[in-house]
Amino acid sequence: MSNEKIFVGNVQVKEVSPTFKFLKIGLNLDNLNLLGQHMNENGWVNLNLKKNKEGKYYLEVDTWRPSQQTQKQAQTQPAPQVQNTSPADLDLDVDTDMPF
Repeated sequence: MSNEKIFVGNVQVKEVSPTFKFLKIGLNLDNLNLLGQHMNENGWVNLNLKKNKEGKYYLEVDTWRPSQQTQKQAQTQPAPQVQNTSPADLDLDVDTDMPF
């Protein structure tokens, strides 16, 4: 993974009403070629839609990849055990005379 930021496309947001916004994204051939260069091993490119300080939207290619160490830790750590408890097992002030 590099810290390089890769921006693509032209993003426009049109407010149709106070409760509805229309999002329009345009990609040219150069953008599509750039996306093709950043596909993951499964053929996907992940994009993050972000908003800058001025309130304008932009697309950034998500270049994050898990490191070898992160993958090894995930494989070697056992899954946490879930303990089945009922409200009676917990020290809670619960009214057990509920009518339903």
